[in-house]
Amino acid sequence: MSGVFGVAAALRATTSSLPRAVIVRLDEELGAILAMLAELLRTSRHEHVVDEIHGLREHLCASLTAGISEVEALILAKADALADEHGPIPSATTTAPTPVEGSSGRKVDELRGMPPPRVSGKETNHYLQEITRRGWVAEKGGGGHVKVWGPHGEAHVFSSTPSTQGSVRRLRRLLEQIDHQRKDTSDDE
Repeated sequence: MSGVFGVAAALRATTSSLPRAVIVRLDEELGAILAMLAELLRTSRHEHVVDEIHGLREHLCASLTAGISEVEALILAKADALADEHGPIPSATTTAPTPVEGSSGRKVDELRGMPPPRVSGKETNHYLQEITRRGWVAEKGGGGHVKVWGPHGEAHVFSSTPSTQGSVRRLRRLLEQIDHQRKDTSDDE
């Protein structure tokens, strides 16, 4: 029977090794590529392409994050089912998953309570302040970019230069989405 508890504990422990950091790194790399593409397309008057690519990037990262969360839930459900079949797990074999180094949850915890970074764009600063007032966090990244993290670790990268109106529009849309989700949540209660 202790073998079952060991398997259940091992299953729980595997959730800490799910590749969440890979999604964060992929998002950062895609953000840098998007910034370079934005600069190239802005000079050729094709900014709408940048918005389309940004949407694809957000969808890809959100899908990957949702997939990992689903795998984690399935692993934990299987561990719980194994434990339930054989009674409660002794406390000696219970292990809490540890955060993966570089995971988005840890980043959010590190930045929580800190003011948003100041950037040169007045509108960008305004939206960053409003977003952080709603429980999100922000940090300044390389190459004139700002990364905004949601309370569940979701991340969005925006250009912080005032000439990039596409980023200002995306920040405004993100703020609207946050407000819409908060309204939906409060309506459900």
